[in-house]
Amino acid sequence: LEELEELEELEELEELEELEEERSRIKEYTTEIVIAENGLNIDLTSILGDSFELEGLTFNARNSIFVVGELEQGPEADGIVLPFLYELDKNDGRILNSFNLNELSDLEDFDSQGLGFDAITENLLLVGNLKGNAEDKTSKLFEITLNGDALEILDEIDLGEFNIVEAEGVAFDQTTGTLFIAQGAQEPQEPELVKVTFTAGEDGRVSKLVYDTTAVDEETNINMKLTDDVLELGTDASFDNLVGLFEVVDADGGIDSDGDGQADPLLTPGDANFDPSAYARAAIVGRVNSFEIRAGSDGDPSQNTTVEQFGDVVIVGNTFYAPFIIANGGSIGFDGFVVQEDAEENNDFNNAAEFREEQVAYFTFLEANPDGVEHLQSFGNNIFGFEDLPDNLGISDNDFNDANFRFDFSL
Repeated sequence: LEELEELEELEELEELEELEEERSRIKEYTTEIVIAENGLNIDLTSILGDSFELEGLTFNARNSIFVVGELEQGPEADGIVLPFLYELDKNDGRILNSFNLNELSDLEDFDSQGLGFDAITENLLLVGNLKGNAEDKTSKLFEITLNGDALEILDEIDLGEFNIVEAEGVAFDQTTGTLFIAQGAQEPQEPELVKVTFTAGEDGRVSKLVYDTTAVDEETNINMKLTDDVLELGTDASFDNLVGLFEVVDADGGIDSDGDGQADPLLTPGDANFDPSAYARAAIVGRVNSFEIRAGSDGDPSQNTTVEQFGDVVIVGNTFYAPFIIANGGSIGFDGFVVQEDAEENNDFNNAAEFREEQVAYFTFLEANPDGVEHLQSFGNNIFGFEDLPDNLGISDNDFNDANFRFDFSL
């Protein structure tokens, strides 16, 4: 029995060794360049090391071979992978130049996918993605030249809707000026249910924000759920704040007042005829009734809206939505605020605060705020926070943590 077990272990070991040899042979084959005109074989593994993964290759009139790919930096650099472009001698494979593409400002965080050559201009054509964040990859074509031994970007083209994932080759037809990019077939991508579109300055302060559901048709119901991982960030306010949601026509925040699908100029932030008072009233009266968040609650966290209390708010496709806050409005509610503002004979609806505790509505559109400043800040990853104190009284702490929120969306 022991001899049988030893024999089985030996056979398994031999199979593993054969498998490793096969992997090694395949690896050597896939990283070898064969030059037909002189019968030269260039083994990239021996030149660039086995941590280099080839992603593109081309030749140019300088009698050079250009290869582009990813080079793993090793354990001392925490295994960081960087995009590299190498120029090799066509006759013997010597490295003539090497370029870390991340060191070029236009190619920072670049994921190379293919390489070509324009025989007329003698420039390289590099295709790939500027990674950005996980949800935002931008496919680009760069025209590159070697100026002496330096790499210089001459032009770049945004490839728009084309998502270059695994380019197998790049070619350029000088006669027609056509670029050809070959890549493997991709699985069709599901449309993003809700796109969060906003404009923010370097300090993260938001002057425009909408939730865009136009990727799906208007007959589609979308469940909107408050996430609990950021809810607790909005419990420090001394006010009892109230957050609502209303429908707008487009990303500029205009409101359709007569049902014709067009924004009324009086209700369009930034329009010369814009009326902030009329806008505030139309937004609050026409709000999504099932949407309500109380945050701050006079400093009592137990009074804040929980994920369970918020539940699933149903919104519809082919629409834009925008949130708003009524500072210190939790005790009177949305309707109570409207009644209160309508009853003020000597002031416009939603005028700027005259004292610290006065209830005022603030919006995600700068022009709609009565004190003329942003009251929303982006914290990244679609997390936003409202500021509830009025700026016109000079008392705002600008901490933007008085009603923090993020939403998940599902069908």
